[in-house]
Amino acid sequence: MIVGMDLTLLPDVFRLGEALGTGATRADVDRAIDRGEIRWLRHGWYAKAGPAPPLTEKWEEHRADHLAQLDLELRRRPGHAASHTSGAIVHRFAVSIRPGAEVDLTAVRRAPVSRREPELGLHSAKIETPVEEIDGRLTTTRPRTVADFLRVRTVPHGLALLDAALREGQVTMDEVRRALDTQRRWRGRPRALAVLRLADPLRESWAESYTFGRLHLLGIPMPLHQVDVLDEHQRWMARLDGLWPHVGVAGECDGQSKYFLREPGDDRPLEEVARDRLEAERRRQAPIEELGLPFVRWTPDEVRDQPEAVCARVRGAFAASRPEQFRGYVVYQGEARRLPFSVETPSVDAEDLRYRRRKRRAG
Repeated sequence: MIVGMDLTLLPDVFRLGEALGTGATRADVDRAIDRGEIRWLRHGWYAKAGPAPPLTEKWEEHRADHLAQLDLELRRRPGHAASHTSGAIVHRFAVSIRPGAEVDLTAVRRAPVSRREPELGLHSAKIETPVEEIDGRLTTTRPRTVADFLRVRTVPHGLALLDAALREGQVTMDEVRRALDTQRRWRGRPRALAVLRLADPLRESWAESYTFGRLHLLGIPMPLHQVDVLDEHQRWMARLDGLWPHVGVAGECDGQSKYFLREPGDDRPLEEVARDRLEAERRRQAPIEELGLPFVRWTPDEVRDQPEAVCARVRGAFAASRPEQFRGYVVYQGEARRLPFSVETPSVDAEDLRYRRRKRRAG
């Protein structure tokens, strides 16, 4: 600890005046910044430096910075609660954030107008705002947070959050629907309802939900998820991220966290773990392809940055596939079935994401 500055006397986010009130000097504050013990947020405001974030998906690196900025804004604006993306981060939902993402706050009591300030979104309270306290932060409740997030973020991001929240039992579909029922005619509500139609907690990762949602908006039908594949003797071979049974094509998303997580007791470098897991994926895929089931693989970055190229690969596999030549079986609704077969899966299009305004009557 730096002599003259006792950080235990300060909150996680503090003003310069509060630091000086502990007996520290401006030079002490500068030295604490140099040593990485505190971080400068904006003029006159600082935050204690937290522990290094875990190595998972890249956006986790920005979570601590966002929470520090959120704590600052909550202190500056009593009567507001973390909401939307900020609320999702507080609740530890599966959510991606970019560096410097703006903080979202909602007025706890009724307020007339939503507005934006630099690095801050202030949302009005057209109705009573249900809140709870999480880790000392006033935050909108889980169902309200999910509803708000689905309205303001894209369908793929909303789908990734909702699938994970349902899978982990953080919310139920009925709770989210009830929250959205209180937000009729609110901006983004049709988008949120579209996400509810596409939701499927069988998807096992953020990357799967995001990428299948993104491809669907570009015209690729939703597949069946987490389908078991059997060989010609009905012995289990693998479980697929996605399967389009009408054309006999498998889709697999290679998410970073899927390969960079070590087993307990495994102290090998993460790069070595990732290489071994990728090789295991190839070994798993090869015998299935030999039975006649083609694969299309992609990463979240590819779908984000080059979605049309990924769609072209998927459509190309659809066109070239011969599903009747697949010698194995797939398990659907507890039954081992041959390909091809047709199943109706959820679908939305661009028209589902906007309001259809009523035409005014003439005269």
